[in-house]
Amino acid sequence: MLDTSIRLVTFQFSFSNRNEIPRSVPEMGEETPDEYLERKSRSGGVILIEPTHNCSLAMIPAELQKEDYQLVTAGWKKRSNFEEQKNSEQERGPGDTVEEITSKIWYMTRFRYARSEHAYPRPEFLQKRDAILADFDEMCWSTLWRLRAFLNQAYLNGELLKGQSAISINLEVRKPRFNPDGTPVITPLKDAEGMRIGSEPLQVEHYFSLL
Repeated sequence: MLDTSIRLVTFQFSFSNRNEIPRSVPEMGEETPDEYLERKSRSGGVILIEPTHNCSLAMIPAELQKEDYQLVTAGWKKRSNFEEQKNSEQERGPGDTVEEITSKIWYMTRFRYARSEHAYPRPEFLQKRDAILADFDEMCWSTLWRLRAFLNQAYLNGELLKGQSAISINLEVRKPRFNPDGTPVITPLKDAEGMRIGSEPLQVEHYFSLL
């Protein structure tokens, strides 16, 4: 999947709880309605991987290092579905609550890597990068995700870069593999008919690879 034509690799995680975002990752503010419309208008690119559940990214940090990709930026932003919020407000009845609207809020957390020859991180980011990398590594091995991957065109300052592409990996439906005390998360074990026959630690179903 990775070759010299892939200029950027972006990992975009979705969190429902602000407290799940690593503290090392800087905040980028809140998405505005204009930013929302611009995001919705973009092309989704070519689908490389359809939504796949219970994926581990455990191999990704080593693969990125091997292929000479460097983390150049990271940040999180509060997002809302403004169209759904507007509809909810219009349709809300006397007994409905504000929580039914604010529940459509989530937190996008993005890590962007660039091939070393295109990597120009800002000096202030370099001061924090080691801590951010450590948290990214932990997210990769300690948690399972629903994963989607896309191949997109690459741009620089709004200009299309011919012959270069970018890979975007979207990660949702967070499933921690371990409890806060370090013990494995236990899930029900079922037979072919769906009957519970025991329990087992949460299992990795797929290991995502960029190679």
